[in-house]
Amino acid sequence: MRIEPNISPWVANLRASFRYFAVGGIIAATIAGAYVGIDAAALAILLDMSGASMSFIIGERMYLGLKK
Repeated sequence: MRIEPNISPWVANLRASFRYFAVGGIIAATIAGAYVGIDAAALAILLDMSGASMSFIIGERMYLGLKK
């Protein structure tokens, strides 16, 4: 796979922000699932996914802050 050194800035920004879009979608699905009243097992899976996503983002920020 060949990586282009000069990619468009919007492509670089989209790549960098993808994790935030994914986490936002997972959290929105969890809130919607809790509001609608889905099956308890499915809600537990969504809650686990949202917890893991948030710890990934918050943990990364905390690690970078401590690393300074």
